[in-house]
Amino acid sequence: MKGLVRSMSGISIIENAVLKPTKREVAEQWLGYFEHIGSYRFVDPDGQVGIESLIGFDLDRRLVQMPVTYRSAEFDAEHTLTTMDHSVLGTRYVSNAMGDPVAVREYIRVILEADNGAQRSDGKVSVLDVRGSGNREEGLEIGEVRILEATRQRAVGYVRIDGTLRGFVLRVPHLLVPENSPRLGHNISPMRLNGSVVMSPETVLIAAELSWHDI
Repeated sequence: MKGLVRSMSGISIIENAVLKPTKREVAEQWLGYFEHIGSYRFVDPDGQVGIESLIGFDLDRRLVQMPVTYRSAEFDAEHTLTTMDHSVLGTRYVSNAMGDPVAVREYIRVILEADNGAQRSDGKVSVLDVRGSGNREEGLEIGEVRILEATRQRAVGYVRIDGTLRGFVLRVPHLLVPENSPRLGHNISPMRLNGSVVMSPETVLIAAELSWHDI
């Protein structure tokens, strides 16, 4: 997308590593056929959790995403998808990102602060260029996220933002469709994560939506 500035999300360190299983194999365990073409990433401020949404095509050539996190130890068995042998970092626990409060917090922050995806340390361009729709230029005070319910496409919970406790629903759709697509089936939230793919930069896709209410 046009007009992007240096990412506040920081730089995601990309290791030259061998992965067993591969990311495509992990996705296919849960999604069926998945032609992995890349990803977009966010960075955990504490440097402990890898946050990535895998991007690819399904069997019908539709563009889809699968948000995951990587940890050195299991966080919540309910949301663990598999383990991965990383030739540099060792065993990694791969989890559904909607069940990981670190990932959910970053999605919320990026949306509200109009931030974009993390830069890659290897200099490669992310296949999906994402940016939040918010209008906050200064940093928000976002507290710890509490997740009450999580599926592969949605997280429901509460978080304190600038001192106000808010209940939220974060939706990260499996199917990536344009903002004007009838497939959405609902009015788009003004708080959202927009994305565009390198092969069609003029088309705005909906990568995530956020809604909230005061508690």
